[in-house]
Amino acid sequence: MKKILFLILCLFSCAVLAQQSPQNGENRKRSKRTPEEIEALKEKRAQMKEQAAAEADEVPASNGNQENFDEIMGSFSKLAMKFSEEDSSNREMFVYECKHVGGKAFSRALEPFLSVNGELSDCDDSDLVIISDERTHLEKLKKIAVSIDRPVRQVLVSASVVEFQITDGFEKDLSIQYNQFQNMSELVSSTQQLPDLAERVLNAILPSSGNPASLSGKSSYIYYDPDDQAILSSFLTFLDTSGTAQILSSPSLIMRRGHTGNILSGEDIPITKSTQNSAGTNYSVDYKSVGIKLRVTPESIFEDRVVLEVSPEVSNIIRYEESAAGRNPVIAIRNASTMLEMNDGFMVSIGGLLREEQIETKKQVPILGSIPLLGTLFRSSSSDKIRSQLVIFLSVNIVDSTDLSVNTIPDGVPAELQERVEETRAVFPPQKRSLWDGIKKLFR
Repeated sequence: MKKILFLILCLFSCAVLAQQSPQNGENRKRSKRTPEEIEALKEKRAQMKEQAAAEADEVPASNGNQENFDEIMGSFSKLAMKFSEEDSSNREMFVYECKHVGGKAFSRALEPFLSVNGELSDCDDSDLVIISDERTHLEKLKKIAVSIDRPVRQVLVSASVVEFQITDGFEKDLSIQYNQFQNMSELVSSTQQLPDLAERVLNAILPSSGNPASLSGKSSYIYYDPDDQAILSSFLTFLDTSGTAQILSSPSLIMRRGHTGNILSGEDIPITKSTQNSAGTNYSVDYKSVGIKLRVTPESIFEDRVVLEVSPEVSNIIRYEESAAGRNPVIAIRNASTMLEMNDGFMVSIGGLLREEQIETKKQVPILGSIPLLGTLFRSSSSDKIRSQLVIFLSVNIVDSTDLSVNTIPDGVPAELQERVEETRAVFPPQKRSLWDGIKKLFR
């Protein structure tokens, strides 16, 4: 309703301005107005304000939307009054509704192309932009406006957060798992990709001559081309099933350039705080998020390359300590921050997020170990230090606006088969849409 009222006011203003323009359509120099003309102009302004106020009263608006409506009306009124004070015989007003970019960003991009007499008016809470300029120049502005208001390219970022327990025999265990995976998988038995791929996965986890930063607490990066990704995903799933690795999270995000995507997989831990004042001690509870955090920002999106700012963080509770406010957790945090430039469809692994944990194991002989004093002879305890390495496998795919529509069936498919495909579509939930896309390719 607001947009309709807004357009009505724009048309009304244009009609008033058209009555003031010369009938022959020729440009004329401004002349000094007589007192009668000034009074007539003031009356027209008053009529415009009264009509706008009357129409505004007829529009039902909630208290939450009234401020936005007043801002839009105020912006229009200022611009309309400015035009009515000047000789507008050679000017026209055009209202553009932005479809893909915000009104503020659109105005900043269009403003340099205005003529000396051009004006723009926009609103924070509306994508409507009022453009006023000379008639001969306005057509050019319309073409530029369409070029500016284009669909924005986006990036699909898929991540797999994998944790590996680093033990003395880890390299040997991983080699055994690799051989088992190769024997079980017909997909890779006839290729030469897996040995090189397994070596690169190992370099992302363990220190080597090619990757000395892996276990030094520094971030390490290894790239994988699109041909490796299907095998790598299967290999990681196999390691997770066998217990060699643990896939903690597999988030996916679609983001526009300059916008940050955040994913948190974890829980909020209560932390008690105490403050002293004249009335005594006050206790308050704050909450700290503990788990996996991933922040990704596409800084630039080119034809086939993407520049990303990636900031992963993993936190966990290592122990509790007593304080005046009670038992509070001690939280260990592992994080990294980097800028990456990646090709469309490629994957990168980010390592160097380490954790060391002391685990105590107690053993005893049943019944005998519970005997006071003598039971110590039948009990034993050991302390082991376990190191874990967190590796994030990150893949990027550039997404155009046309790629977001997946509910279409390719041409050339028989009608009977199309009906079966439509019936089958309901089986695939949104999170399995990639599987649905793969099936669609079979019909092309």
